[in-house]
Amino acid sequence: MFGEVFDPKADLFVNERMRPHWSQAGAIVFVTFRTKDSIPQEVLNRWEKEKNAWLDQRSKREGMDVRQGKMWHQVVRDLPHEVRAEFNKRFRRQHETFLDGCYVPFAKSRIFENRRRQFDVL
Repeated sequence: MFGEVFDPKADLFVNERMRPHWSQAGAIVFVTFRTKDSIPQEVLNRWEKEKNAWLDQRSKREGMDVRQGKMWHQVVRDLPHEVRAEFNKRFRRQHETFLDGCYVPFAKSRIFENRRRQFDVL
């Protein structure tokens, strides 16, 4: 065998940079997954508007039309590196902060509770 599976009784390291990432000596893989409804549609819609508005404001400040009527995801890859980095930092942080806040219905579900009890480490 290449390694062991997670041992809930063994030591583990938790890195909390954006969201918790667990690691354990000898363990092979940890998978982070989100259900399709992890983020409510109204929040996703609000974020879409905020991303487009951010690009529009940036365009006004620099005297050019970055979006040219397109959606943010159609133009962000063509932005200068430093602008794209600023955009990504702002909106990735927003996404992670929301998920870390456990506003997700799944986090309060019976399935989640059963898994938590199974490992009794959360």
